[in-house]
Amino acid sequence: MPRKSQLHFFGDQYSARSFEANLDRLVDRGFSLTEIDFDPFEEAGRLVFQSAMVAERLCDYGDVIANRRDAIHPAVWAAMEPGLAYSAKDAFQTLYELKRLQRVASNSLSGFAALVVPTVPTIFTIEEMLAEPIQRNTIMGTYTYFVNPLDLCAVSVPWVTRNDVLPSALCFAAGAGEDGTLRSIARVFESRSPET
Repeated sequence: MPRKSQLHFFGDQYSARSFEANLDRLVDRGFSLTEIDFDPFEEAGRLVFQSAMVAERLCDYGDVIANRRDAIHPAVWAAMEPGLAYSAKDAFQTLYELKRLQRVASNSLSGFAALVVPTVPTIFTIEEMLAEPIQRNTIMGTYTYFVNPLDLCAVSVPWVTRNDVLPSALCFAAGAGEDGTLRSIARVFESRSPET
């Protein structure tokens, strides 16, 4: 799990408390927790929207951008448009950085079954999301955006209900191909009684 000092819930104390309760349940099920440096994972997550990786979306939308620009939702366009400003050099620099982060993340996870993080750090209403879709979407992906660029697999498992009756969940992430391991962890976490 990330170091406690690296966990951010954006002022949502319900989310912070439910994360701790979910971790307690995990420990009750026989798992031990070790804090690791979350910075490389967070850096990889930022690359998704704050680097030349944004330009990848243009590959799929090229024809639509050229011929039906008005058909693209404004929030989607706002996420894609920055991709037009990146060069091929920028793309290669991003790929080099991503490879570096993949090595660091792999080393960080070596010897551990999984990285456990909150699935989302907070919950927004639909109205709040519509008012600031890009900023709030970025917040929602704080603990999951890194999964694909780092070539990890992940599963989200709900459990504790927050004090405001909204749901909460843990996300377990592991190396590519470790889906079976994550499935086993998820099943134990969801079990009604601790494993012996």
